[in-house]
Amino acid sequence: MNLPAITVHARLAEIDPEAAAATHPNNVRRVIRAIEIYETTGITKTEWDRRSTRRLPEFDAGIVVLEFVSRRLLYYRIEARVDAMMKDGLEEEVRGLWKAGLLAPELPAAQAIGYKEFIPYFEKKATLDETVEQIKINTRRYSKRQMTWFKRYPDAIRVFADTPSEEMRDVDEICAEVLEKLGNRGYI
Repeated sequence: MNLPAITVHARLAEIDPEAAAATHPNNVRRVIRAIEIYETTGITKTEWDRRSTRRLPEFDAGIVVLEFVSRRLLYYRIEARVDAMMKDGLEEEVRGLWKAGLLAPELPAAQAIGYKEFIPYFEKKATLDETVEQIKINTRRYSKRQMTWFKRYPDAIRVFADTPSEEMRDVDEICAEVLEKLGNRGYI
């Protein structure tokens, strides 16, 4: 643990012991966010969390999850999208941010998939091919985390973007299915 992390975590422990106990000292971003909440509002993060769980939602939101039958097709589409982004100038875009100092490790942009992978390339620690492959890997991993996240919503409306024969469905067909399911549940 480095000294700044300990110091910032100690400050959080003074103002919100529960949040400090639940947040690892090395998770500086979350520690700082909890301090910011307190200093901006005068209310601890712990109290904000309590209040948010007690309040009933102001509206009933229908969650629609677009899924793939074929993980292989999903990954193929992710890889094709990364290739298209590269063709459309992703490297130049990220290089401009890097030269402007906007990809410093402590900045949120430096953590974004498609940006952070370029830093080793610009530092001549990786090739462009390795960089592109890492973007694809990280995007696939993020996609998997999203799928896991949305499993928390068993009542979500689930619609498949592809068919069991690994063909993409027509966008109009997908939209019609979503609207029908929203209608069946009384959302529209």
